[in-house]
Amino acid sequence: MNRPARIVAALIASAVLLTACGGGGTDSEDDAAGEAAATRMLDTPAGPVEIPVDPQRIVTTHNIGTQPLLDLGITPIGVASVPESIVVPEYLDRLRDVPVVTDGETVAVEQIATLEPDLILSHSGTDPNVLDSLRAIAPVVLVPIEGELRSDWRRRIDVVADAVGRTDRKNELDTELDARAAEIADEHQATLSEATVSFLDSYDPADFWAYGPESMVGEILTEAGARFAPSTEGMTPTRGPGERNMSREDLATYADGSMLLYSSTMTDPAEIEPYGQVASLVETPMVTGSDAGRVGHVYPGGYALVSNYGQALFILDRFDDALTAYAEP
Repeated sequence: MNRPARIVAALIASAVLLTACGGGGTDSEDDAAGEAAATRMLDTPAGPVEIPVDPQRIVTTHNIGTQPLLDLGITPIGVASVPESIVVPEYLDRLRDVPVVTDGETVAVEQIATLEPDLILSHSGTDPNVLDSLRAIAPVVLVPIEGELRSDWRRRIDVVADAVGRTDRKNELDTELDARAAEIADEHQATLSEATVSFLDSYDPADFWAYGPESMVGEILTEAGARFAPSTEGMTPTRGPGERNMSREDLATYADGSMLLYSSTMTDPAEIEPYGQVASLVETPMVTGSDAGRVGHVYPGGYALVSNYGQALFILDRFDDALTAYAEP
């Protein structure tokens, strides 16, 4: 069983245990109802918010809240549309019948109201008018999507975990991820001592993104022992830390790692494909003719814009595969 699958299995087991331990009497039901109705103040990067002590009906308007909730063992009652190719495969079934309340452009406020949520997770870039409408329905916690916390995806999940009372589970996920990274660093010491990494991405046929050690994916790989290519040293970020967007004319400069990783779909390893416009990127002469490209050291790296632990573990599994292939004669 792969590691994202083990996360899901553990969450299911926890849910069964909690159900088995729950009382069936009227007093217990009344206590639970009272706790759900109680509120507390939550300090968030966007300011304090009064939220339920035990939210039961949560709507998310962005993947930045959806998959972290699933990591924590909670299935939302309404979600934003998200490409299946960047969803942890084991999570897809849990989302299959959940109503979609936004396509990423338009938020269906009236539909959200009919779902009667007691908490809404949105993001810091939410339109102010939409935000006012959402706040008229239920308390809204804004998860940072830009600025200081853009690349610090673990701290973003801290906001979600605190809002839903699952900080203990979040700490367990941190421990599991750290252990997996340490395992890779130990197993591939020799290869890691000589290999350097370039991580490339693209959403437009005219440009590309290079990610350095300060990026979301870079932080995960660095913990597993990755050394990034010289081009990323002192790289001026375009968006978040360690993220630089450039014309493809500059691609040769940033394809200088002895190992090239690219942003890929989160599907079965046998079916992984480049994500977005990455296929055309890795087929360019500047990649195929690079030092790594000439010897076939170009590998899928997982989805680079990390929102949750399932994606992070998938990235580590792909890095493990790449290091194994790199070391083969």
